[in-house]
Amino acid sequence: MNLHQSLFKILHWLSATIQNSSFDEVHFAETNLSGASISMSNFTYSFMINVDLMGATLEMCNFTGANLAGCKMTDANIYLSYFVKTNLTGCHGITDAQLAQATSIAGAILPNGTQVP
Repeated sequence: MNLHQSLFKILHWLSATIQNSSFDEVHFAETNLSGASISMSNFTYSFMINVDLMGATLEMCNFTGANLAGCKMTDANIYLSYFVKTNLTGCHGITDAQLAQATSIAGAILPNGTQVP
């Protein structure tokens, strides 16, 4: 599925299952993806500000250059995902243990505003 540059507003994909999909440059507004199972999907340069990702499985996804500021990521599984140059400013619930499972967080802006080298 390729949804390049789409806009999703007030979307509720609770417990959805998504694989091998492309969400490049997609804008998610007021979106709830809590409990979703998303794998091998591309979110490069997407705008996901304040999106609810609590308890979501986001395995082997690419969030390079995405803006996830203010997201809720408590208990999200980000195993082997890329967060290169991703904005995680103010993300709630994401831990160092979660970030350690990502393939790369190079250049990412962490929830506290510091940037990873």
